[in-house]
Amino acid sequence: MLYVAMSIVLILTPGADTALVTRSTVVHGKRGAAATALGTTTGVLVHTLFAALGLSAILAQSALLYELVKYLGAAYLIYLGFVSLRAAAQKRTQAAGEQPPKQSKAGSSCFRQGLLTNLLNPKVALFFLTFLPQFVQPAGSTLLQFTLMGVTYAVLTLGWLLLYIYLLDLLRGWLQRPAAQRVLEGASGTVLLAFGLSLALERR
Repeated sequence: MLYVAMSIVLILTPGADTALVTRSTVVHGKRGAAATALGTTTGVLVHTLFAALGLSAILAQSALLYELVKYLGAAYLIYLGFVSLRAAAQKRTQAAGEQPPKQSKAGSSCFRQGLLTNLLNPKVALFFLTFLPQFVQPAGSTLLQFTLMGVTYAVLTLGWLLLYIYLLDLLRGWLQRPAAQRVLEGASGTVLLAFGLSLALERR
């Protein structure tokens, strides 16, 4: 119960995943956002597996590997941020009476964005490497316990993100307005850019 409670607190803390899901909801609609959430959840499961197999420990001990993954992740977040900011700037040129653009259905692209944003963040790997072992019982199977905790965390993450998407979709009438899309896409782009720069500049 303590693990579940702490996981919920951590999951509810806004981060890059929340910003990415917000952008996906605005640009691609709830289906695209759900695909992004699934990609993020898959990333959680992969990091759990890496931690259970000791691969995250290798990442933590290798300065070169850590820096490589860190800069790849930072570059990807910065790229997504610039894409979102550019799209927001382009929407400013729309005429006041122009119909808002139709939401695209890029499910595979949204899934990939959610997955890569999670996988290419070494801080997530280190988080699972340090967080999960605190709840492992020495008498039980470590791999089984890691797996159960990882699946639990993934299910809680997916549940929260889907609820967040549902709440955003309730505002779909407002979200379809070009001005609202411009504001939200610009805000999510700024957040993604900030997370990318923060990751790039962070020292171990």
